[in-house]
Amino acid sequence: VYVAPQNGNWIKAVRYWLTHLIEALRPLPAVLGGLIGTLTYVFGMRLTGLGSVEEQFNSAQWKTALVPPWESLIKAVAALFDPSSQYFSSNVINFAALAFVVVMGILMLRRLKPQYTLFLWVTVLFILLRSYADIQLHGMLRYAVAIFPAFVMLAALLSGQNRAARLWRMVYIGIGIGANIVFLLLFVWWRWIS
Repeated sequence: VYVAPQNGNWIKAVRYWLTHLIEALRPLPAVLGGLIGTLTYVFGMRLTGLGSVEEQFNSAQWKTALVPPWESLIKAVAALFDPSSQYFSSNVINFAALAFVVVMGILMLRRLKPQYTLFLWVTVLFILLRSYADIQLHGMLRYAVAIFPAFVMLAALLSGQNRAARLWRMVYIGIGIGANIVFLLLFVWWRWIS
């Protein structure tokens, strides 16, 4: 079982993994599974005559395009400064969801298994490769829920027994319940769909 090195002692951790190479490679099929599934999907579309993923995304119905990740980030930040847009609230919510995932990803670098960190950053990269014409980071709130290592890290941060940790847990629960009620009502009234 992997344990993050204490006090930043990465040299001992690397030495341990080099001496236990088979154990280190054991999670490799799980890591490569996503890549193999994606490649199967992409080549399967071509073999069945459906074209490429980019052709499908660029169709009029989807209003999406494959772009470099920094282009998505630049457009998302620019959208935060356009309150006149009809999609302003969606853009703010999506950016906040991305910010949460990125902050948790940075915090987890030294606290969680490397596989979790790899999953989080690769998923964020794939999300940033897609640009939607109207809403920036479209669906990020929905995608953030699937990036479970961010919530594992949040749970680790809120798991303390001191007074501050208990207070932050209550704040998190209150915000979570409130947000769920608001999003549920917006969904029921057809005002918001993730």
